[in-house]
Amino acid sequence: MKGALPSILVLFLEACMPSNVYDAPKTMDLIAKTEAAAPNSIYGVYRFKVKSAARRGSVVFLNTEDDYRDRRSVAIVLDLEEIKQLTELHGQSPEVFFLNKQVEVVGEAYRAKVNLYCLPGVKPTQYYYQTRISVQHYDFIKVINEIGEVT
Repeated sequence: MKGALPSILVLFLEACMPSNVYDAPKTMDLIAKTEAAAPNSIYGVYRFKVKSAARRGSVVFLNTEDDYRDRRSVAIVLDLEEIKQLTELHGQSPEVFFLNKQVEVVGEAYRAKVNLYCLPGVKPTQYYYQTRISVQHYDFIKVINEIGEVT
């Protein structure tokens, strides 16, 4: 029964799928909505092309722009458990597998304050805001084709 729980959770969550879908052309709409909703998040289905990716410690960021600091960029955030599961599923780390692919993500979009790098022990004084999508289960990110079908 131990293995059944994640499957039941996935089925339950898929039944509760949000009706709001954000496609790449609506990126700025999503950014504006997360700014207005802050500090709350917006649960939805998001479709973007992953243009850049990076691993920072135990987190992978899949970005919709080449420069993650670009005002138009949205970052899909995968934590250690999702990284492990996706690597096992696809045979490659997520930052390699999803690069330059169209993806569909179910998760919570939110506005994150990102401090600019400072020397150790120095309190950061400069920052920027980034829209991020938190993915709670490895099955909530899929590669899709140009017309939105899962491939």
